[in-house]
Amino acid sequence: MNKQRTEGPVLTVDVLIPNKNGQILVIRRGHDPFKGQWCLPGGMVDPGETVGTAGIREVKEETGLDVTIERVVGIYSAPDRDPRGHYVSITLRAHPVDQVPEVTEEALQWEWVDPAGSREMAFDHARILRDHVERPGETPVLA
Repeated sequence: MNKQRTEGPVLTVDVLIPNKNGQILVIRRGHDPFKGQWCLPGGMVDPGETVGTAGIREVKEETGLDVTIERVVGIYSAPDRDPRGHYVSITLRAHPVDQVPEVTEEALQWEWVDPAGSREMAFDHARILRDHVERPGETPVLA
């Protein structure tokens, strides 16, 4: 389902999921915006849902993985980070209960990547990965 909204801000969640080797799970988007580009699993927080519950739900919908939330990685709120309008992301770090993601309608492909590697990504997700590497343990609140 493609939810469109131009007013905002809209609350979203993105999830960093490391495997036992420290690589991070990225997915190739199945929907616009940025269809076919790489990003972190995530999506909108639904009414009545906590950010943690939304993160767990979005990861399950997009990758089939069950996760437990560990901590907040950062808050990303630049008004132009999403072409649909002003979307604010609370980015979480999660531990996968299992490590075999699935291909889904929302995630056409998945890959474990080195978070320090260079990769073009949708939204501001390359910046989120850089912050994860350069600011381990910090919780940045960034524009």
